[in-house]
Amino acid sequence: MRALGTQLEIIESPDGKISKSVIDTMISRAAEIAKEPNTFFTNQLSNNDMLNGFEQLGKEIIDQLKGMLIDAICDSVGTAGTIMGISRAFMDSNRPQFVALEEGIFAGTSTGMNVTGAIEIAKLLGPNKNVVVVACDTGLKYLNEGLFD
Repeated sequence: MRALGTQLEIIESPDGKISKSVIDTMISRAAEIAKEPNTFFTNQLSNNDMLNGFEQLGKEIIDQLKGMLIDAICDSVGTAGTIMGISRAFMDSNRPQFVALEEGIFAGTSTGMNVTGAIEIAKLLGPNKNVVVVACDTGLKYLNEGLFD
């Protein structure tokens, strides 16, 4: 985020774990910051526009599959927006579709986790099955942390 010119404010968890209290504190602080000029609060935990955007992603997945069925979906969950949004599209279509990641995508650790999970699921399902995996982040935020050294 800093690489894109963003100022970050970290809300620490007292015990290092995510809890309702920590999330409420983060939301509260974001709402305060949003009152300042040149800011925007996405309110992603309560923003249906986010789900609509991910529903469009689901429709794109369906279009790219051209009739092939999805046997599994592998996605990490933060706000659960991605999985809820693409599920809307899949439920609206009786023919869910498959998306494949091509080698060379500059992805972050969440995407890496999703791909690893999808590979394991594909092994369990066996040949001729389609597993959808979501590339949900980029490697940009990890450049200064040595992940790609």
